[in-house]
Amino acid sequence: MKKNRAKPVTVRAKTPSAKKPKGPGHYVPKFWIKGFAGPGGRIFGRKRGETQAEQVSASDIMAEQGAYTVFDQNWQASDLLEDALAEKHEGGVAKLFRHLHDPSADLTAEIRLRLCHAVAVAALRLPHVMRWGFRLSNDFVSALRGIPDATSFESFCQELPQNFAAEIRREEFDHFRGLTPDQFAAIIEGIVTRSPQHPVFSEQDTLRAVPVVTAIISGMDLTLLDAPAGSFILGDTLVPDRDLAHGFTLPLSARLALAAFPKAADNAVLVRRNATTAEIQGSNQTQFDNSVEIVVGASRTLLEAF
Repeated sequence: MKKNRAKPVTVRAKTPSAKKPKGPGHYVPKFWIKGFAGPGGRIFGRKRGETQAEQVSASDIMAEQGAYTVFDQNWQASDLLEDALAEKHEGGVAKLFRHLHDPSADLTAEIRLRLCHAVAVAALRLPHVMRWGFRLSNDFVSALRGIPDATSFESFCQELPQNFAAEIRREEFDHFRGLTPDQFAAIIEGIVTRSPQHPVFSEQDTLRAVPVVTAIISGMDLTLLDAPAGSFILGDTLVPDRDLAHGFTLPLSARLALAAFPKAADNAVLVRRNATTAEIQGSNQTQFDNSVEIVVGASRTLLEAF
């Protein structure tokens, strides 16, 4: 995942403001969760470590307080990111899902690209993925400690691509080289010890990788898998945390899933067919195994089978 380029910064020793936050931000949209309801609109959930499933509400699960609250340089809280996701992005994805649930729907190149983008956002907005991205950005900044000992800008850059999908500009490299050892060490330490909510390299910056992840998924063969009502379950870790290019299956509702595979020909495709029993069982097992807190489905029986 591509991270922000390193910048000469001074981290302020302040704490987030005490602004009253909104309710918990849903990292899996409520409309998506509701797609796994059974007869009468009831949704069942099975929490991690428990053997029994209980009826749940889409409003109360797969959400985290402050997940998308961002702060400016003065530590003033903002709901701009949460509003953009909830009020703009999710409405478009819900409309896309309704289109895909029509077996006769046209699967155009535009629809395919919109689907790839929706999956990328869904993968990167998960709180534990954002925190993984935050840790990776810290690892990148820590790698900059090697700048004073590098023989040249070119030799230093040759080492970074081995571990990071990020880069540093020559002017940034030269700026760091011009600092005293104490100045340089203080800047690096200030960055790697910052709050995950700090406006410089905040954990929400992981979402800046959406174009990169969209491009990865766009290069794969995609298949919509139709299944009988109530077949698929959904966990709170929608897709694997890494190695998406190796393939994955993402349930879009209790009767439709998206399977992605490395492309078999020059042009990646988007096609549709019926899911096999093995594909349904494999997807459900993966959703259950990868879940952090909960999986949901249309019936207790389905959720208690694992």
